Order: sequence, then C-alpha cells, then structure tokens
Amino acid sequence: MVAALRGSGGGASRVSRLDLAVAALLVASIGLVFGQVGTHDFVNYDDPLYVSGNPRVQEGLTRAGLVWAFTTFHGGNWHPVTWLSYLLEVEIFGPHPGVLHLTNVALHAGNTLLVYALMRRLGGGARWRPALVAGLFALHPLHVESVAWISERKDVLSTAFGLLALHAWVGFARRGGALRYAGCFAALALGLASKAMLVTWPFVFLLLDHGPLDRLPRSGSSAAWLGALGRRTAEKAPFFALAALASWVTLVAQRSSGALVESLPLAVRAANAALAYVWYLEKTFWPTGLVPLRPHLALDVPLLPALGAAVALAGVSAVLLGPLRRHRCLGVGWLFYLGTLVPVVGLVQVGSQGTADRYSYVPLLGVFALLAWGLGLLAERWPKGGTAAVVGSAAALLALGVAAHAQTAHWRNSVALFGHTLAVAPPNPGTLVMLAKAFEEQGRIEEAIPRYRAALDLDPGFELALLGLGVIRMERRQFAEALQLFETAVAKRPGSELAHRLLGRARLAQGDLYAARDSFRAALAIAPDSARAHEGLGIVLQRQGREAEARAHLEEALRLDRDLRQARRLLDAAGSAP
Repeated sequence: MVAALRGSGGGASRVSRLDLAVAALLVASIGLVFGQVGTHDFVNYDDPLYVSGNPRVQEGLTRAGLVWAFTTFHGGNWHPVTWLSYLLEVEIFGPHPGVLHLTNVALHAGNTLLVYALMRRLGGGARWRPALVAGLFALHPLHVESVAWISERKDVLSTAFGLLALHAWVGFARRGGALRYAGCFAALALGLASKAMLVTWPFVFLLLDHGPLDRLPRSGSSAAWLGALGRRTAEKAPFFALAALASWVTLVAQRSSGALVESLPLAVRAANAALAYVWYLEKTFWPTGLVPLRPHLALDVPLLPALGAAVALAGVSAVLLGPLRRHRCLGVGWLFYLGTLVPVVGLVQVGSQGTADRYSYVPLLGVFALLAWGLGLLAERWPKGGTAAVVGSAAALLALGVAAHAQTAHWRNSVALFGHTLAVAPPNPGTLVMLAKAFEEQGRIEEAIPRYRAALDLDPGFELALLGLGVIRMERRQFAEALQLFETAVAKRPGSELAHRLLGRARLAQGDLYAARDSFRAALAIAPDSARAHEGLGIVLQRQGREAEARAHLEEALRLDRDLRQARRLLDAAGSAP
C-alpha cells in the first residue's frame, strides 16, 4: 500500500501518519471480525473437492502436483495459481483448516489495504471517503463467504492480483513505461489464472481512462472522442486477448464438468440477471438471510418483478449518467458494479444458483465508491456535513462489523452452516442434503436419514439425496433398496461419475460382476482420474480372474490416491503393491 500511495502521481503523493493509522485500524477490524476462523473446521460444501478430500492437494507440493495444477479442470475450473497456493500451504503446514482459513483472512486484509490505496490514488480529497470504501469492503457481511470459506481462496487471491493490476494501470496511465504495462499484464494474467472473474478488467481500464484518469476528452466533437476511445481500446488489445482466452478456457472447463447449464431459456436467464442486480443492491443495504445455497431467482417468478427490476436499473443508470454525469465518480462506480457482475449474473448459467454472496466480492467496490463519493457530495452542502458523514460512516461500519462477525460464526462447521441456512431460508434439496451429510460425518445417521427423505420429497430426482440415502442403505446391507436409488440417480443424471460408481458398488455387493464392471467403466469414461472407480474395476476384474488387468487398475487407483486401503490390501496379497 505504501508503494501504491507514493507512486500515485496524483492526489496522494505521500503516506501520512493518518494513512498508516487508517491501515492499522482496517487490519485490526478484520482481525476482530474474521480472526475466529482460525478455529473453524472444513465444511462439506466444496472443501472436500478442493482440499480436505483432494488427494493431489493432500500430497503437498510435488512435481506431479505442479503438472496437475496447470492441466486439470477439476471442479469445473481452470485456476492453477489457486491450486498452487493450496499445494504450497499444505506442503508447509499440512492440511490444517485453521491455517488455510487464516490465509484467506490475510489475503482479504491485503486486498482491503490495496482498495484504500487505490481510492486514495484515484479520488484524492478527504481521507474518510477512501477509508469508508475500504471499510465497507473489509467488513460487509456479503463478503464473509469469500473470506470464511476455504474453497473461495480463488476469490480473495484473484482479487489481490486484480487490484495490483489496477494499481499498475494507474501508474502506466499517468507516467507511462513498458515495465508498468508489463507488470499490469502479468498481474492480470495471474489473477485470471486464480479465477476467471477478472475477464471484465480490460473494460475497467477503459472505465478508469474515462473517469478519474481523464484520458478521454471531456469536450469536443463526437468524432474526436470516438477516435480517442479507439486509440485507448487498441492500447489494451493484449488485455482483451488475455481475457478472451481465459473466458474460452473457463467455458471449456465448465462444460467438461457438466457445470454449464444451457437448458434455461434466455428469457429466464435475462430475468435472473435483472433480479440479481437488484438483489445484491438490496443486500448491500440490508444484509440479512445470507446463506451459501440459494435457488435460481427467476424460476417460477412472474415476469412483472423482473421487468420492474430492469426498469429500476435503467432509471438509476439514466440519472447517474444523465443529470449527474458531471460527477463522473458516481457514474464510474455504477458502471463498475454493472460491468464486473456480468460474468456471474446468470446470462451464462453455471450451476443451479441464481445469486451467491461471493459473486459480490469485486462488484460491490463500485457501489461502495458510489456511496462514499455521493455522501461526500451531499456533505459538502451542509455546514457540518463532513463531521456528520464521518460519524455516520463509523456507526454503519460498526453495525456491519457486528453482523459480519455473527455471519462468520455460522461457517465454523457444516452442521452450524446448514442448520443456520434452514433456519433463515426456505428449505431446498441442496441445503437438506448438505445438512444430512454433515450429520453423517458426525455419526448421527438417524438425523441424516430424515433430511435425505425431506430433500426427495421436494425433488424426487435430486441426485445427491438419492446417492446419500443409497450409501446409508449399502452400509446397512440393504442392497436392493440401494440399487434402486442408484439406478434412479443414473437415469436422472447419466453424466455423473459418482452415480455410476456407486451403482457399480451396489452391483458388486450383489455379485453381479458383469453389470458392476459396466458401471465402473462408465464412471471412468466420465472421470478417467477417479481413483475409486479404478479401484472398483480392479476388484471386479480380479474376481473375474483377469489378474493383469486388475493389477493395472489397482495400481492406478493407488497412484491417484495412496489412502485406498482395499486396493493396497489386494495388491499386497498379490505381491505387487507399488
């Protein structure tokens, strides 16, 4: 932050004691709100996918792990820098949830200081406005999900690189230099390799050129303005190319995992987008009922609310870009919010959710800046407006900090998280299944079963409920019931590796070796690196007397996951364990 402020070339030419005091207060506030995560556990929502159940990450930083990080689409994403951060941390500290949590907090604190420094460089004027933007970013409850969830390392990490890229762009725009340009490009590349959320960044550079950097003419002919815009756009051609490449890779990764949902009509997706923009604004001012799993906003919703949301957004845009256009800071903040939310607003639908708290981590910066500078403009009209603005801002930040602390506490474990979700939001199958799984992990099977059944009452074809209940039936040796549940799951989602694999287990338990072999092969066709599918197929082949083929699959299973006890036991018995 110190270097960023010193290199501004604008309103903040040096770091004062007040800047350092603001920075210290911001970091201390983050520690008070989020420090509790050092005692939090993993949750069963994506954490097993990323760390706690991921054999590659559990091995730490290895040569194979490095190759895997850059080549895998695991989880439907390509983010090698995020994988490298997990690998390095596990290598040094082991897979300790508290350390992983605190790393997220440290990244969030760094991001907050970068936000403060950026606002100082771009805004100048009274320090309370940049401090307010940074404070809102640091303490808003909507940001808890990005910080308190280990799986959202990609959010805080990509934002760190994105903010560094913005600082580098400000330096280049004001002072030029190939080194600053290259630094901006490198930071953006690292950010996109952490999470593709930053694909809008080249447009953000253009937006800054238009606004606080004042690199586009404010007066003159339209032809002159368009010519300047063309030159500024061409200047950013490498950044646009980088963003386009990241977008393409992301779509390929999501399509390969089945996360890309194309069945929703465009009208439904557009309606969700309008509703989502308004929903995030509503939660900015009244952040209650925040939960990790939320159904699609526009499904079974009448057209009128979506049209109303679209009209409201258009009205705000018209005011900020029309009568108030002379206050560019307001329009820039609004356009930043609208633009940076585009990748996750649902026009290209990924998964079943319509909104998610974590999606607001970057876009709300625009709203926070708009609020801070708008409040500053109002305060200038009152004799003691500045004092009132500072006192009111401090009170708002205190209230948000208290709410964020309470929201963070809900992330301490899976039972607490999904129990809270069911307490404050209408029940949905996903939440019920997650709570059921959490009870299973604690050995509370009798409490898990009714949650699975409740999920199936809401959606009889919900795959995770079918599989979860089927696993319990398997453990209780109720193979016929398990088989029926797994067959239903495969019929509902034939592209599910897990459904095919569990069906194979059920068929194997009933002695139907040929059908079990087909199920495990189907699972491997979907996920060739599934250690447990290789293990299951190896067991089937061994029982069929095909020793060489069985050994190959069992060895591959152990290569992918060294903790597969049955595969190791069979290989030891055959005298060929690796």
